Amino acid sequence: MEPEEIRLTLRLPQELHARLQWLAQDQERSLNGQIVYLLKTAVEDAVQEQPVPRPTRQGAPHGGRSRPAPLAARPGPARGAKVAT
Repeated sequence: MEPEEIRLTLRLPQELHARLQWLAQDQERSLNGQIVYLLKTAVEDAVQEQPVPRPTRQGAPHGGRSRPAPLAARPGPARGAKVAT
């Protein structure tokens, strides 16, 4: 069963769009697939870099909300791999 997806209109600078298209083609992904891959990777990195939350006054971190679970990333280039520009 496929996870539920949300459609979104996104405005991008032309240069960023061109770079994303180039990356997608180079990595044999659709433009949408490339954007989703990059967003998942960036969100995972941001979540992992967050300091361990301190308990709130109610005694639970984030007001009772737990830290998001890791996203399943699509296979892609190795971390730190140089991409030709």
